[in-house]
Amino acid sequence: MARVLDLAGLPREGVAAGVARSSLTAGETQWMDAEALAISPGASIGGHVPDGSDAYFFVVEGAVSLDAAGQTHTLPLQASAVLQERTEFTLTGTARSESLVLQVVAPPKGAPSKLAGFAGGAWVRERRELPRVDIPEQKKVRFYIASKDAAASDRGHAMIVHYEKDTLTPLHYHPDAESMFVLLDGEIRFVVDGREVIVRPGQAAVFRAGDRHSLRCAEGTTTASFLEFHIPAAFSTVKE
Repeated sequence: MARVLDLAGLPREGVAAGVARSSLTAGETQWMDAEALAISPGASIGGHVPDGSDAYFFVVEGAVSLDAAGQTHTLPLQASAVLQERTEFTLTGTARSESLVLQVVAPPKGAPSKLAGFAGGAWVRERRELPRVDIPEQKKVRFYIASKDAAASDRGHAMIVHYEKDTLTPLHYHPDAESMFVLLDGEIRFVVDGREVIVRPGQAAVFRAGDRHSLRCAEGTTTASFLEFHIPAAFSTVKE
């Protein structure tokens, strides 16, 4: 069953001093594990990317620094990072208030996968630095994070998508991939499990393989953008 979530309202589990973790996928997905990390100013959390997985990070609120692959990176609001398997990392909150970082592991730790992963150590970009592709016939713009034009991997596909007020993605589903959308700006009207739902900044929509969905800007919204994942990267789309 598809899920629409308020990131701020998810149950939190303390994992380090000043750091709490909330699950977006709650063990209901096969190919990705997504969670939100709430990091207080100056607080840090360390970890490593599981063997056989990619890790994707995106700053939803605030700002953090990322130590990974022998370098320190500054990640402001809406910056992203892709890390190679077995990479050790540390995230530290650098904003004046709590920062919220989305972390996606694909596939989840321990899940078998023969897909080739990201092999570049650490790939870090601000939103304005992402490779841009305009699709005028669909009235949308894509900014790629994980793709053949950015951080290449067969395990995951990630991008920021910009919609105009009359952009429409009609009802469809992916039989061989899971999807997740995190609203950044504006409002999007989704069809989720046959009903219309308005998704706003600070909210996310998670779809398992086969879950039908459509999306367009909500009434009164002139532009909107959202973070979009498809896991794994190669997937088919069935339109209805």
